[in-house]
Amino acid sequence: MLPSVRRFLSIGKVSNFAKVAYSTHDYSNVDVLTPGFINHLKINKSSSYSEDDYDKKVLEPRRISDSRTKCIIPLSTDEEKQLLYTSTTGSVRVGKILEVLDLMSVYVSMLHNREIDPANPVMSLKGPSTLPRNIVTASLYKMDILQSNLSSNRDIILEGYVGWAGRSSLDVALFVYQNNGKDSTDELVMRANFMMASRHPRETRAVRIHPLIAETEEDEQIIKLGEQSALERKKDITRSLIRTYPTNEEFRLLHNNLLESVKKSEGHVYQPELREDQAWISDTKTEVQLICHPENQNVYGKIFGGFIMKEALELAQLNAEMFCKERVRIIAMDDVKFSSPVEIGDFLHITAFITNTKQHYMQVHAHAEVVCRKTYVKRTSNEFHFTMETVSEKPVREVFPRHYSHGTLWLDGHRHLEKALTRNSKSH
Repeated sequence: MLPSVRRFLSIGKVSNFAKVAYSTHDYSNVDVLTPGFINHLKINKSSSYSEDDYDKKVLEPRRISDSRTKCIIPLSTDEEKQLLYTSTTGSVRVGKILEVLDLMSVYVSMLHNREIDPANPVMSLKGPSTLPRNIVTASLYKMDILQSNLSSNRDIILEGYVGWAGRSSLDVALFVYQNNGKDSTDELVMRANFMMASRHPRETRAVRIHPLIAETEEDEQIIKLGEQSALERKKDITRSLIRTYPTNEEFRLLHNNLLESVKKSEGHVYQPELREDQAWISDTKTEVQLICHPENQNVYGKIFGGFIMKEALELAQLNAEMFCKERVRIIAMDDVKFSSPVEIGDFLHITAFITNTKQHYMQVHAHAEVVCRKTYVKRTSNEFHFTMETVSEKPVREVFPRHYSHGTLWLDGHRHLEKALTRNSKSH
């Protein structure tokens, strides 16, 4: 049993997580996820379905228990996995956990949409889907890293379920646990919400999914929280600084930045200067370029989203450490968007900036672009928002924008940093 989840029912007002009920059978090894996808997709032949099926087939409601599943990363017994998951400090690489979470979010979504035999409701993907559909990651809406210094020789347990379902999108709630090494208690160390989209296998349109119903009071609360999160996501889209103006308070904060930088330059507005404990956002830039190889492809033949998230996270950690000149740890991720698929052979270019700071916390914005090897046209593939802190809790330098485009980065970083710190404070 994992009793720590009971605690998170009490903070349900701020996140889409709740108590988890566990069965007694063994956890599945994480290695079963990808073969499960492949076999499931092979069974689903779109030629066996008509276009009327896509529009008219009755999709029966599903329960949360229909998709609830768990798996284990056996670090205590698998030496090869220990090596893969161990960081330079000896703890577990959070980026590798991200890869597994992305895999598991697809697996859980497929479980929700599989054909279920009432006489034998086995929790697996051995049967077909109710309609041919590709499940893809739309976004990582939020992720809290409650403990980043995980042991690389103790098993990691992952659990997830569909907590909300729209017409063609799902909110998958995921939890990560590890034994505390003192007794038999498994502690909740990470939690995340992935937004998944159901797409047509051959076309660009969406495909309907099964609605979600509650069978217990706990389920009702989970679904209600999912509905609240859906409204929050829509609100965040309308408030985006790409779509609308900053608020009056945000304009004031931005102008105060200018006044602060002008002070040291003795009033020279066009030649602002900073103190030693301050830095320009433009001077915090770190970047990496990669070629996307076949080894990192997903079951659809595109580059695996978990791989891109891992690369962006590890660049962001490097960026933050270079900025503050000491060890850092990640505490949150927000609004990770998947704008377009990345093809095998594409060039992947990831850029990271420190966009906001507060005390010993840093907000890192990473932007991923891909260049097509056939046309050499550049396009955005992903946006990432990471919240970091110094391990020593020593205050870091302030950052300031030189021009308006970095001013919007600074304001966006301010929003994400405050959001992450608010969630973090309510989790302790």
